[in-house]
Amino acid sequence: MKASEVKKGNVVEHNGTVYQIRDIERSAAQGRSGNVTFRFIMYSVPGGSKFDLSLRSEDELKEVELIRREAAYSYKDGDAYVFLDKEDYTPYQLDADVIGESAGYITEGLEGCYIQIIDDLPVAVLLPASVVLQVVETPPELKGGTA
Repeated sequence: MKASEVKKGNVVEHNGTVYQIRDIERSAAQGRSGNVTFRFIMYSVPGGSKFDLSLRSEDELKEVELIRREAAYSYKDGDAYVFLDKEDYTPYQLDADVIGESAGYITEGLEGCYIQIIDDLPVAVLLPASVVLQVVETPPELKGGTA
């Protein structure tokens, strides 16, 4: 797949090592060159070693074949999040650093999650496109705070 098609959570192979994309930074083209550069922050699977990679938009990355299993969030065990497979109730445990910023969107009984599995090892979770959250607190309204 082209570098411009890569998304957060994708699992790719680079130089014989499997990585999960955790963050993507896009730099705009400079002048007339038209070259857009993507900086990928990746972590090795398994192991979790950080690796930074910069590629032009037309450069290729090899996507790794993996299994996606539908699961529901069950509970938090220390720093780990436990998801249960929807078909056979297999528990999948993912560390908080693997979940990352998505942790704030995981609520009790969250449905529609997909666990990405490589060699019987859960490596990532794909959350649903939208979740329902409850607003608990907001700052007070300020008089004259409108434009």
